[in-house]
Amino acid sequence: TLTGSGTNSGNGITQPTLVRNLRVHNGRLTQWRGLFMCAVRAGGENNQIDHVQADENFDGIVALNNAVFSDCASSFNAGDGFYAGTGSRLTDCSAAQNGVFGFYVGSGSSLSGCAANKNGNYGIYAVGGCSLVNCASADNLRDGIYVGNGCSFANCAASFNRGDGIFTGRGSVLLNCNSFHNSTNGFSVFENCILQECSSSYNGLQGFDIQSNGNAIVHCTANNNTSSGIFVFEDNNRLEGNHLAANDYGLYFRYWNTAAQAENNSATRNTAVQNASGNYFYVGVTNNIGPIEGAGSFASPWANFSY
Repeated sequence: TLTGSGTNSGNGITQPTLVRNLRVHNGRLTQWRGLFMCAVRAGGENNQIDHVQADENFDGIVALNNAVFSDCASSFNAGDGFYAGTGSRLTDCSAAQNGVFGFYVGSGSSLSGCAANKNGNYGIYAVGGCSLVNCASADNLRDGIYVGNGCSFANCAASFNRGDGIFTGRGSVLLNCNSFHNSTNGFSVFENCILQECSSSYNGLQGFDIQSNGNAIVHCTANNNTSSGIFVFEDNNRLEGNHLAANDYGLYFRYWNTAAQAENNSATRNTAVQNASGNYFYVGVTNNIGPIEGAGSFASPWANFSY
């Protein structure tokens, strides 16, 4: 264990910017609490940090571009748990009860098997072009997972966060992800994204909040959300084969904060069941909505079911 002197300390372990290929292995760093100081500050590139515990520091573990983190834990730090530069890889790491971000990750990075819990801002914040697999983020004070453009998710979960469960920017792909009991939206989706086999339930606003154009929401489930199961605010989106139950509205098309219509959207083969204010609500003459049929009716292969 490397123990600092508290609020007057420097960094626990420091690497100058021009030095590369550092390895930090197997230990605990605590009480490196000087302003903006870190348990580990690896200022160079191509570093490896593994089996390291950082707790009760100002910032936890910081490494710049092309770093590899594995089997690390960062908790109870005043600032960020982990800060990883561009092109980094984080595997089986946990960030809990840090004052700001659990994980802040630069563009082109990957996270696998990482967990963020009870952090004071976003649980996981990833800049564009990142990959997240088998990650979980719960009970953070803002969004559980917030990513920029062009990201890919698989098998990730966000629950009990005070903002959205998962927020994603343009051109992202989400497969088999779950968002449960978050304070605002389960999923907030911007532009040209694909969501498939995702589940969103018991969230404080929308199950799926579709904020812009060109998205595909396919074979997803939205149940027991306070507002709509799927709310589509913009044009040219495709919704197919989704199951929407016990929300306020099931499927709702409308521009945000106006009475104008959302246009040129497609909705086919969806099922909406016992949504309190209506199973389907849409305005706009150019939306392509499959016939809405009751249980037991099979007149069209493109039918949306309502009962």
